[in-house]
Amino acid sequence: MQITDVTLDTVDGPMRLYSCVPEGGAPRAVIVIHEAGGMIDYIEDVTRRFADVGFQAVAPALFHRAGGGTAAYGEFEKVAQLFEGLTDAGIVIDVGAAVAHLHEQGFADESIGIVGFCWGGRVSFLASLELALGAAVGFYGGGIVSPRSEVCRRWSSGRTSSRPHGSGSSATSMPRSRSRTWRRCARA
Repeated sequence: MQITDVTLDTVDGPMRLYSCVPEGGAPRAVIVIHEAGGMIDYIEDVTRRFADVGFQAVAPALFHRAGGGTAAYGEFEKVAQLFEGLTDAGIVIDVGAAVAHLHEQGFADESIGIVGFCWGGRVSFLASLELALGAAVGFYGGGIVSPRSEVCRRWSSGRTSSRPHGSGSSATSMPRSRSRTWRRCARA
């Protein structure tokens, strides 16, 4: 396996991308999104495990705007500092930079998936709304649907830049599971 740190340019400055490529290459790719504690060793390990089973796997360090870093579980004040300057639009830009990197490696949208843990589950959900991806999975993602959610406000007002998988303008044209989620969002 080839493991490298790549630096991607974003409009908000350089962003680290942890990259793992299996021997012989891969037919599919996955973007691994870290939890609220940042790019901890566990996320790098998960990224390597995806490569072990045949995916080209990358993990963007999304807290670059606040200078990067990590926070241990329970260090809530430090976690809050990592989120400084981060917006939904910035998240989409950063994930888009990871997708563009994978495009440069020869991967088409439908062969790129995203998986996120905790806060990263919300990022995966947001990315699935804004970017053309083959799959999106979130593990115990928080803050996806709530009255304060920027995603809910933008979706219910029709201000998202794209609709998931070419769906129409209403939640009723989405797959059943997404439709239920967005009906709850619309009521929030």
